Amino acid sequence: FDLKKMGANSADFVHVVSEAMKLAFADRAYWLGDPDFAKVPRGLVSKDYAARLAAQIRLDRVLPGAEHGTPDRADEDVFEKHTTHFSTADAAGNWVACTATVNTSFGCKIVVPDTGVVLNNQMDDFSAQPGATNYFGLVGAEANAIAPGKRPLSSMSPTIVLKDGRPILSVGAAGGPTIISQTVLAIINTIDFGMSPESVSAKRCCANWKSAATN
Repeated sequence: FDLKKMGANSADFVHVVSEAMKLAFADRAYWLGDPDFAKVPRGLVSKDYAARLAAQIRLDRVLPGAEHGTPDRADEDVFEKHTTHFSTADAAGNWVACTATVNTSFGCKIVVPDTGVVLNNQMDDFSAQPGATNYFGLVGAEANAIAPGKRPLSSMSPTIVLKDGRPILSVGAAGGPTIISQTVLAIINTIDFGMSPESVSAKRCCANWKSAATN
């Protein structure tokens, strides 16, 4: 819909926006809740799903009662990732690969007064006891046991790839234990398959030690 062409507050504009709100509120009622208790589908924010909803809107009729939709990737939680990565380079040849995280939702849920800075709960990445899983279902060993002054094992993998001593690729990812496989696949897609921006959106697979499944 070309909202600009319709004109602000025109009849068509009000109709289209109102119909879109009906569809959005139907999904809101069905899917949304406290992300600690309800999985909010990642597909809700996809352009493909938005296009599917838009196709239900007609200029010559009103939706009698909007029903919630079911987006693709409905089993993937849009709030699962509390990690971000950025890569950058400048004209002077400086390269940076930086991954930052608070680990799970709002970290340890403590904010430093007067700063707005949320403290992480990275202690969960330690192996609390043999055979015990952490938040992400990973099992560790004695090498990652808790000890004073020790840093926990992390999946964060900010990477700069060199060729003949010169950087050719800066890469990283978000997504808990899937960071490692995502980063590896981005490198493979770039070097072996000649992808560039496509490597970021390419399909991925992930497998780890204790799981027989490949996701």
